[in-house]
Amino acid sequence: MGGLVGRLKIGLLVFLLVLVLAGGSYYYYEVYVKVIPEELLQETLDKTLNSQSYRYHVKIELNIDNTPVIISDLEGEKASATDFHIFGTMQDQQVEVFQIGNITYMKDSISNKWMVIPENPVFETEYFMAEINPLASFVFTDVTDLQYLGKEKIGGQSYYVLTCKPEVNNDFLTRFWENFEYKLWIDKGRKLVRAEVKATNKAKPTDSLTMVVDLKDYNAKIKLESPVN
Repeated sequence: MGGLVGRLKIGLLVFLLVLVLAGGSYYYYEVYVKVIPEELLQETLDKTLNSQSYRYHVKIELNIDNTPVIISDLEGEKASATDFHIFGTMQDQQVEVFQIGNITYMKDSISNKWMVIPENPVFETEYFMAEINPLASFVFTDVTDLQYLGKEKIGGQSYYVLTCKPEVNNDFLTRFWENFEYKLWIDKGRKLVRAEVKATNKAKPTDSLTMVVDLKDYNAKIKLESPVN
C-alpha cells in the first residue's frame, strides 16, 4: 500500500509539473512568440505616428521606361512638428536645409553660403512631404492583404516583417501613384525601423515608384541650432 501511495504521489507531482510547464510555455507563446498581424500593425502605426522626434533616411527612386531615376536620397532629423534638418541630394543637387521656427536656412550648393528666409512657406507644401515628414506616408485609411512573414535580421537585430496593400491618405503619394505595396520591418518595441514602398503610375502603369525609409531615435532629444552665426 505504501508503495502505491508513493507512486501516486510521484505521478501527481509529475502531472502538476507538466501543467506548470505547459502553462509557462503557453504564456511564453502568447506574450513573446504569437504574432497577430492586425494587432502588430495597429500598435506599430500608433506608436510610430505619435512620435514627437526621430531621425531617418529616405530614398525615392522612379523607374521610367525601364530607366531608374533617383529623385532624392536624404538624411533627416525631426526635432518637432515644425523643426527639421535634411541633407543629401534631390534630383542630383546637393541640398541642406534647416527649418527652425518660422525661419528656413538653405545652403547654396555653389557658394556654400546659407540663405536665410524668414516666414518661408515653401516646405509646408505637400510636395516635400516624403522628405521632411516621412511618417506621413504611413497614414492608412484601409489595409488589405496583410501578411506576417516572420522575422528577419538586419545588422544583427531581429525584426518582425509585415507586408500589406493599404489605402494611403497622402496627397503627395496618391496624386500620381496607385496600387501601393508596403513591406515593414518592426522592432520588439513595436516601432517601425524600415519600410519599402512600391507603387505604379496612374497614367502609365509600366512606370513605378520605390521609396525606402529607415527610422531611428524615436522621441530623442534633438536640438537644432541655426547654421548662421
